[in-house]
Amino acid sequence: MNRPLKLYADILRLHRNLPKEFRVIGDAYVKQEFRAHQKVSDSSLLLPFFREWRQYLTVLQQQTSQIENQNVATKIGLDLAPELVDKINDEKAEQIINLKSETATIYNKNS
Repeated sequence: MNRPLKLYADILRLHRNLPKEFRVIGDAYVKQEFRAHQKVSDSSLLLPFFREWRQYLTVLQQQTSQIENQNVATKIGLDLAPELVDKINDEKAEQIINLKSETATIYNKNS
């Protein structure tokens, strides 16, 4: 299995540990992003893409292991770094705002 495909599969596998609502949103987002980058060959675009997804996988592994070990509600996710926010184009920013809104609705419903 090639590395991007393994990363993709590892992320989807880890999403199984999330609450159902988050898993549905997360799976859809991951699938959309990886499909959008499937035909990209420019390494200046691919390297940061895969670096960010590997970082996401690492953070999510840590957060889901806390949930399993402590059996308590743990906030999942991280805020975006300000320097990353400055680099995001308008379309991506809108997508992130929508994603944040969806997850906030789930958090509020479960609180």
